[in-house]
Amino acid sequence: MGGEHSALGATGFCSGQSGGLDQRGIAGSFTAVRGRNQWNADHTACFVAYDRCLRGQIVNNAESAALIREFLEACVSAHPEEFAAYFTEDAVWWNSPWKPVRGRDAIRETLRRGAEKMTALPWEIRHIVADADVVMTERIDHFLLGNKRISVPCMGVFELRDGKIAAWRDYWDAKHFESQLQGEPESSGG
Repeated sequence: MGGEHSALGATGFCSGQSGGLDQRGIAGSFTAVRGRNQWNADHTACFVAYDRCLRGQIVNNAESAALIREFLEACVSAHPEEFAAYFTEDAVWWNSPWKPVRGRDAIRETLRRGAEKMTALPWEIRHIVADADVVMTERIDHFLLGNKRISVPCMGVFELRDGKIAAWRDYWDAKHFESQLQGEPESSGG
């Protein structure tokens, strides 16, 4: 077979090419080196993915990222019921630097109260990455507060469980937000 062999043999779980992906999107390969079989750097990821698949926990990265993109669009519409439907019953939303909000009902109410004070404008997703059930975003969230446009650069971390958000943490600078309320020029960080 040459220098490379499929990890896990007949199951074909990992690709036969170093660093490649099989039809399930799982990385890993097995390489023969100097007449001895030796795992490359992907072997651990392959077995972790195999174990997760056996336990029914494989999540497609593209699907995870798409779910969060869809959710962020729903945030702009600010319909509390639609917004809350994305969360697990026991979800935690920590919009740092504020205190975490625990539970779907409390999250719904927090959005409802926030939407009474400000209007969300379309948010700008600069980057989004997904690793199974964790999705990270770099965004600029735009709002209208009275007649002031506020733009808030932030980093968001989403943890998914069973196709819903179990945890959402956003990290942003409150001083930057407050300076815009006071009329200082905005800076979106480049």
